[in-house]
Amino acid sequence: MLSKIAVVISSLILILLSFYPLAFIRFYIVIRTLFQPFANKHLTLFGNFPINAPLPLILLFYSYLACIFRQDFSLFVPNSVYLYLFLFWSLLSLINSFNLYASFAFIFKILAVISVYLLIYNSIESAEDFKKIHKTVVFLALITIFYGFCQIFLKEGQPFYGPIVRIKSFFSSANEFGIFLSLAIISNLILVAIEGFKKQYKIFLSLMILAYILALNRGSWIAMTTSIFLSYFFFRDKIRLRSIVLPIAIIFLMFSPIIILRFLQLENPAENTFVGRINFWKNMLYLIPQHPLLGFGIGTTELVFQSLTGRKIYPHNDFLRLFFEMGFGSIFYILFLIKSLLFFIKNKANNWKTNFLFIVSLFYWLIISIPQNIVNNVVLFPLFMTLIASGLKYNFLINFEGKHI
Repeated sequence: MLSKIAVVISSLILILLSFYPLAFIRFYIVIRTLFQPFANKHLTLFGNFPINAPLPLILLFYSYLACIFRQDFSLFVPNSVYLYLFLFWSLLSLINSFNLYASFAFIFKILAVISVYLLIYNSIESAEDFKKIHKTVVFLALITIFYGFCQIFLKEGQPFYGPIVRIKSFFSSANEFGIFLSLAIISNLILVAIEGFKKQYKIFLSLMILAYILALNRGSWIAMTTSIFLSYFFFRDKIRLRSIVLPIAIIFLMFSPIIILRFLQLENPAENTFVGRINFWKNMLYLIPQHPLLGFGIGTTELVFQSLTGRKIYPHNDFLRLFFEMGFGSIFYILFLIKSLLFFIKNKANNWKTNFLFIVSLFYWLIISIPQNIVNNVVLFPLFMTLIASGLKYNFLINFEGKHI
């Protein structure tokens, strides 16, 4: 009952905030994440109506109506055309859909992601607005970290080794929490790049790194480290290699027992999930030629393989998932990521500190999408789009040589 009251009150607050777009989207980012446990438990508001559904519904109506009727808002912001083409092809994939209900549910998620992207870009009107968005992400991260630390003492996290648990906070898995923290760390560093390494940011970063380690997400550790070094390649004239290697080495030395133990699990077939994922990808590649143009229908991968194997299997590869579900149309999602990456690389000489971090976030997303399921995640995907939309708008606002693409 309390969960229903919380959702209803939050929905009313969102409606009241409709006169203040920036406050609206900041509140939505926080509350949607904190209410995720309700969705994980499959709670309903009434009948079969999901308990969290009112929040994205309000977001959808508000975002698109604002973009249509407000003169200072636009439906066509940088790179949005690729998102619309992605949405359009998702609708086309309904022709072959293995399950229409699952497909419409996924399309609803895509609409919500685009809504967040549009609202973030349109609502940021100054550098202060830009900082407020990232301060919101950091604030949200601190709440999730506090709850995650409580899970250690209450033994409510994800089982790991004996009495040790992986903290997952409000998320359904520790892997999701690790991905969330990756993006939050980038937001915190963006604030550092603008305001300097203030005491509070040092404390926040320390807490985030500690939680990052305790989430025990091997994939995120590898993806983040790789992304930092890939991004460094474009900023060799501005960043010293030792300024990257030294912090990473210190973190490794401080937490080496935990990190080594986590990687040693790869020798145990029961813990080495990557081998199983590769085998599953082979099966997906075998089936893709059956519907190369439109796929099996957006959002249906798990159901298709459940019908074939008798059990629900997650693909753990967003690029293969989208290619399997919508065929050729998946290229538009990839184009969005690549065009955004090229934008920040093109403008790397101007505002280089923040653009370096946005490039890190894009490389990270590209890498972590290979072994994970995040494109259908109602918290992580919108949060990533929050970073990208804010970065594009910030480059426009500071009036350097960055141009819309």
